[in-house]
Amino acid sequence: MPQLEIFVRPKKITSGKIIIILFIIILLIAIGLWVLGNYFYDYAIKSTPYEERTANNDNAPIIEDGKITELEMTSRDDLKLIAYEVENEESDHKWVIVVHGYKSSAKDMGKYIDNFYKLGYSVLALDLRGQGASEGNYIGMGFKDRLDVIDWAQGIIDKDKDAEINLFGISMGGATVMMASGEDLPINIKSIVSDCGYALLYDEFSYQLKQQFGFPDFPVLNAADMVTRIKAGYTYEEASALDAVGQSVTPTLFIHGTQDDFVPFDNLQILYDNASCEKDMLVVQGAGHAESEEIAGEEYWNTIKSFMDEHRE
Repeated sequence: MPQLEIFVRPKKITSGKIIIILFIIILLIAIGLWVLGNYFYDYAIKSTPYEERTANNDNAPIIEDGKITELEMTSRDDLKLIAYEVENEESDHKWVIVVHGYKSSAKDMGKYIDNFYKLGYSVLALDLRGQGASEGNYIGMGFKDRLDVIDWAQGIIDKDKDAEINLFGISMGGATVMMASGEDLPINIKSIVSDCGYALLYDEFSYQLKQQFGFPDFPVLNAADMVTRIKAGYTYEEASALDAVGQSVTPTLFIHGTQDDFVPFDNLQILYDNASCEKDMLVVQGAGHAESEEIAGEEYWNTIKSFMDEHRE
C-alpha cells in the first residue's frame, strides 16, 4: 500500500511579526544600556547620601593656624553648599579659594589651607556639591561646580571689594577651577593654580574604564553619559577643562607629577598648549597623583606663591 506523504507548508512570518520582534530586540538593548549606564553612574557620579556624609558632624578641616568659620550658600539650582573660611588679618586682601578632589571634601585639604594661611592668605575651602557637608546627590566633576566657585568668589568680593582672589584646585578640583576659567570671571580673580587636573572628563573616564575594568568606551560611556544627562544634568563632553582654558584670560599655573597613573601626565602638556592666558607649569619628577606637594615641598609652595604674587595688582 502506497505511503501517504504529508507536506506542511511553513508559516510565513508577516511584516507585523517582524516589527514586533525588532521592537522586542530594541527594547532589550535599551534596557541593557540603561542598566549598564546606571551601574557606571552609581559607581562614578552618584554621591554618598547626604545623611551619611553629615552623620558625624565633623566635616570641617583640621588646621594648625587660624580660626575656621563655617559658611553657607544657596547654589543657582537651590542646593545648600558649605565652605570653611580662615580669615588672615595680615593678608592684605589676598584670598585663596581651595577646591578638593574627587570623592573628597574640604576636610582633606588641611595641609593646603595651613600653608596658604602661613604664606599670608585668607582661605576659603569648599565642599563641592554632593560631597562633604554640601547638598546634592551627584558629583559635578567640575562642570556643575564651576559656577559655584564663581559664586563663592563673589561672596568674598561682596564683603571685601578689594579682595584679590586666587583659585587653587587639586585633581577634580584642578579641573573645576580650570573650567571656571572659561567663564566671565570677576576682575578680582587674579590667578588660577591647577594641580593634576584632567583636560577632558570623557577621556579621563575612558582611561579609567580601560585601566580598572578593561572595558571599551562603547557602549559603556555612551550609556553612562545618557544616564548622567538625565540624572545630573550634564554630559561628559561638556566637562572640558581643555575648552575652558582655551577661552581663559586668567593667568594659570599648571602642576603635574610625571608618575601620575590616575590623571595621565600628558594632560599637563595638552592643557598648557591649549591655554590662551598667561601661563606657567611646574613638572614634579617622580610624583604620582596628587603627590606633587609631598614630593616637591618647598619648591611647590615657592612656585605657587611667586606665581600668585606676580599677578597681584
